[in-house]
Formats: sequence, C-alpha cells, structure tokens
Amino acid sequence: MAGNKRLPAKEYLDSLFIYDKGDLIWRHRPPSHFKKGKHKTPEQKANVWNARWAGTQAGCPDKDGYTIIRFDGGGFRKARVVWKMFNGTCPEDTIDHINRVRNDDRIENLREATMLEQSRNIYRGDKHEHSTRDTH
Repeated sequence: MAGNKRLPAKEYLDSLFIYDKGDLIWRHRPPSHFKKGKHKTPEQKANVWNARWAGTQAGCPDKDGYTIIRFDGGGFRKARVVWKMFNGTCPEDTIDHINRVRNDDRIENLREATMLEQSRNIYRGDKHEHSTRDTH
C-alpha cells in the first residue's frame, strides 16, 4: 500500500496533473517544483524531468491492482489524488471503487466509504451487485 504521507493541496495537485477520464497526465513542471542538487540546478532538473515525463500517464499498478503515483517523496493511490482534485479535501475514510475495478479511477466510479459500507459490495457469481440493505 502507498505510504501514509498526506496529499498536497488541491492547487498543487492541479499544477501536477491533467485529469482525463480517470487517467492523470503529468503536466509540464516548473523549476520551482525541484530542489537544487549537487550537480544540477532546479532548471536543469525540470528540463530533464519534463523531457521524460510531461504529457505521459502518471502511475503504475501495485501488487493489489491499485494505481500508485509517486511524487514529492511519497507514493499515493491515484483514486485518492483524483478524489482530492475534484473535492478539494482528503477522504476521511476510504475510497471505494463502485464497480470494484481497482484501477478504474474515473471520478464517477469513486465514493467515500467506511469499511462497513465497502463490505456491502457483494458478488453473486460473475455479476456485481451493490447491496442497499441497512445493518442493525
């Protein structure tokens, strides 16, 4: 699982990514996003990074099938990044993929849910059904 590092502000995420139907595309990053290194200036680092990554799809799958995006020293689940980009806040509980496809991070497929609410997603054979029953 991705680390427990808190997601940056929505504005910063918006400066990093373009959202496109569940995918996040890396934007061109300015030198201010990079620290001075021993041998490279922030401008040089930005030029190298942008030549390689700007315009490409962000993230790669983890062993559980979730897409992880690494930046600023942390790894973040793409679903949580998308959620914050659209809602401006971090979810208090978990993010549930409504259709149960762990890498389908379209905003319309994401919902904030407790573990109990997530457990109501049940499978019957090959069909996915969402239970709406109340628990007492």
